[in-house]
Amino acid sequence: MAEISRKTYIIIAVLILFLAGMWMIFSNWGCSVFQGWIDSAYESCQPQERKTQRAADWQLTLAWWYEVSLRDEEAIKCYEDFLEKKKDWGWIHPRAPEAAINRLLVWERHHSSEANRNECIRTLEMIHSHPRYKEFYPDFEKFMIRNRGQMPEWARAR
Repeated sequence: MAEISRKTYIIIAVLILFLAGMWMIFSNWGCSVFQGWIDSAYESCQPQERKTQRAADWQLTLAWWYEVSLRDEEAIKCYEDFLEKKKDWGWIHPRAPEAAINRLLVWERHHSSEANRNECIRTLEMIHSHPRYKEFYPDFEKFMIRNRGQMPEWARAR
């Protein structure tokens, strides 16, 4: 019987590690562990430093990952966690308009045009005074038009 070379053992080990990593990324358990790391980083950070904390970017990356893997409920929950539950990130965070429009785009897939318009108006009430709102205004306007609505006058970018 032929002996297995050291190189073969290394290839098998790398393959096993790769498969374990993929399982970690794609499983609900892996995503919940990732969310736990984000929450832990958020809690352990000083409140005045949270706006620039990398965990905020990771929260949005996790929400995007849920979107890509077609787990819309989890994606919406992740965006809402960023915008509403973590007060030091929330609606005044530099990436809030991005999170808000992405949340609406996921929301849109499961609701009627009327519900989408109403949700967009609710979101606009929270975000229209944000410094980066003008940058994302065209996205919000397209969303409203696509759902047979018009931008409210007070929400128009100046």
